[in-house]
Amino acid sequence: MTMVEKHSIKSQLPHTPTTGLIKTRAHARSELSNDFGIILPTVSTWDSNFVVLTPMPDGDLEFGTWLSGEAVRAFYESSLSRQDTLEQYPVNEFNATWYQFAEAVGNLRWHSDGEIHQVHVAVLFPVWVDGIIGEICWKAPQWADRPFDIAQRVELSQRLDAFEEGWRSGDVDAMAATVADTTRSVIRTVEVNGSRRFRAVAQTKDELRAAWSAPEAGRVLELERIDQCITNWYVFASYKMLVEVSGRTVARETARILPLGPDGKFIGELSYSMETEL
Repeated sequence: MTMVEKHSIKSQLPHTPTTGLIKTRAHARSELSNDFGIILPTVSTWDSNFVVLTPMPDGDLEFGTWLSGEAVRAFYESSLSRQDTLEQYPVNEFNATWYQFAEAVGNLRWHSDGEIHQVHVAVLFPVWVDGIIGEICWKAPQWADRPFDIAQRVELSQRLDAFEEGWRSGDVDAMAATVADTTRSVIRTVEVNGSRRFRAVAQTKDELRAAWSAPEAGRVLELERIDQCITNWYVFASYKMLVEVSGRTVARETARILPLGPDGKFIGELSYSMETEL
C-alpha cells in the first residue's frame, strides 16, 4: 500500500470526487455573465485566498492579495468596473476533489478603450462545497512565448526535484537556492475539520525561508508527488504527504504553482494546502 492509499484527507472532506470540477466550472460560467449578483454566489466564504501575480515590463512584479470576504467582494467589484469577460479557453487542466488547476486564455473587453485584450494565465482554484475559496493566479510573462526544448524541460524537472529534496529534508537553504532573488509567495494551509489555519505572505527570500521554517509548516515525514505540469513560465505540482506539526501527525495535500522567471528559477510559491490530524 502506497502512502497515497494509506493517508488521505478525503474521508474528512464534505466534498464529492467531482466537487473541484463542478464548483470551478460553475464559477467560470458565472464570470461570463459579468454580473456581480451571479458571480458572488459561486464564491464560498469558508475561506478567502485570492492572489494575482503579474510580471511587469521593467522586470518587477505586481502583487495583489485579497484575503478576506470583504476584500474579495471589492476584488470583483473592481474587476467588473474595468472589464467584461467575453471568452475563456482552458489549455491545461487538472481536477481534484478540492481544487482545479488550469492554464487558460481569455478575451476581455476593457472599458477604458473598448478594445478586446487577450490574457494568458495559470490559476489554482481551491474549492469548498459551496464555491471557490481562492483564485491564485500567475499571469503569463513575455518569456512564455519563447521556444521550450527538451533540455530546458529536463533542467526544470531537476530543479523541481532539488526543491522537493530540500523540502523533504527540511533544508530551506536548498529550497531557496532554486528561487530567484526577486520573489513573491503566498502559502495557505487550512485544517478541513478544525480551526487551525496558517498563511504566509513573503516578498523576500528571507520571508520565504521564515515561512518554510514556521512551526505550522511542519516536518515532512512522507511525501509523494501526484501531478506535475512543466512549462517555460510555470511549474504546477500537487502532493500528498504525512507531516509532523507541533507534536501532531497530519495528512496534508498541497497544490502549488511555482512561477518561473526568465532565468528558469522559481519566482516563489503560490500554494494552498488542506490537512487533517490522524
